[in-house]
Amino acid sequence: LGEKWLKKAPYNADKYIKKFSLSNVKIYDKLTYNILLFAESKEYGKVVMKIEIPFPEMTIRESLALELNDGIGACKCYYKNISDGVLILERLSPGYSVNKYTNLEDRVKVFATVSKNFSVILKKTCELPSYSDIFNRSVNMVLENENFSDIKDLVIAANKIYTKILKTHNRQYLLHADLHSDNIIMSETGFKAIDPHGFVGDKIMDTAIFIQKELDKTNYDKDSIKFMLNLVSKYCDYDAKDILNALFVNYVLNICWDKEVNITKGKNIKNAKKILFYINSY
Repeated sequence: LGEKWLKKAPYNADKYIKKFSLSNVKIYDKLTYNILLFAESKEYGKVVMKIEIPFPEMTIRESLALELNDGIGACKCYYKNISDGVLILERLSPGYSVNKYTNLEDRVKVFATVSKNFSVILKKTCELPSYSDIFNRSVNMVLENENFSDIKDLVIAANKIYTKILKTHNRQYLLHADLHSDNIIMSETGFKAIDPHGFVGDKIMDTAIFIQKELDKTNYDKDSIKFMLNLVSKYCDYDAKDILNALFVNYVLNICWDKEVNITKGKNIKNAKKILFYINSY
């Protein structure tokens, strides 16, 4: 499947370069899962053509999430072709990520604003999966598979904690589901999000994802976690304990995904246990 996609990709690129009369086309030379072409369009201005890996669900979810947000807190999606896995997206300029800010508090401030702008409240159902559906699927997978016994206790604990979260944080927001510093880019009108995975759920889960990515730069010691919680709580209007609970749930979900593709990271299991210990002693 991957070989077929690679062979087809140049033809798809040429097809849409001609279709949209794109000029000044340059390939993004940093390795990613997808092929990115920077170009200029008479109709849309500066654009990114994204030729995605052959997994239509991701193309559907990303394009739908961007359409639902409608350029408020993310780049615009001008065109999509699901069968070809091609998106024509707004190119954000000057285009540097929030990682340019070396001060953690500055990154948290930007995240709080972008998260608020991206996570619009959904007033009706849509095709995007819910965070709960994704999480419950992983819980059932672990509990029904003897090969996952090493994380069973963590999953049971995460399931109990997530049930508590839902009692107070269960509004249906559009979630980015991968909103971290690399996916927050400066545009002419301020920072915006790119590359949404597209879930539905309470936006405290997007907060947990951001924190997890930032804490991955530490050894998950108690002081680092406490400092991060207090800082994010200050700008995101969530109680620090609630954020800590969401962090644990999302961390365990990531471990489940790793196990599903036969990746076992002992360090991640140790970090999850550290977070759980901190929750129990909070």
